[in-house]
Amino acid sequence: MMKKPREEHFELIFVGRGGQGVVTASRVLAEAALLEQKFVQSFPEFGPERSGAPVKAYARVASAPIEIRAPVEKADATVFFESRLTQVFKPVDITHSGGVVVIGCREPSKLSVGDGLQVFTLDAQEIVTSLQRPLSLNMVMLGAVASATGIVSLDSLKTAVGKKFSPVDLQALEQGFMKVVKHETG
Repeated sequence: MMKKPREEHFELIFVGRGGQGVVTASRVLAEAALLEQKFVQSFPEFGPERSGAPVKAYARVASAPIEIRAPVEKADATVFFESRLTQVFKPVDITHSGGVVVIGCREPSKLSVGDGLQVFTLDAQEIVTSLQRPLSLNMVMLGAVASATGIVSLDSLKTAVGKKFSPVDLQALEQGFMKVVKHETG
C-alpha cells in the first residue's frame, strides 16, 4: 500500500541518462501496479536523443481512474539513477516537501538535496558490478523506490520483471529493495 500519498494519485519522476533504463523502470513499476488492480500512467520525456543525455520518465499510480494528462512537475517521489543528476535536476525543485528522493550513489555524505525531503540511497553501481550486469541498474533502482515508498509490493515487481527479464534482473531488483538506506537530514 502507498505510504501517505499527497492526493488521490501518487506521482513519480525517474531521472537517469539515456541507456540506463529509466523508461523501462517507469513502465515496469506501472505493470506491477496494474497487477495490484491500481490505475496507472507511465510516459517518458526525452531531450536530445543520445546515449548518456539526461532522461526523465514519469509514473502515476492511483486507486481510481487518473484524469490528469500533464507531465509531472513536482513528484511525491523522485528516483535518481546517479547522484550527479541531482545537480541537473534539483531534488527540492521537483519533489514535494516531505516527498521521497531515492539516489544511486557511492558517497551519501556528499549529497546536497535540500531540506524537507526523505532521502534514501544505495550504491547501485556496486550491486550491478557484483552481479556482472551493468544493464540491470534500472532494476536495482526500481527495487529501491518500491522499498522506500511502498507504492507497489516486491512480489508484484518480481512478477512483472519475471515476465520479460532474466533471473539476474530479479536478483538486482531484490538487492535494490533490501539495500536502500534512509538518511536523516537537517
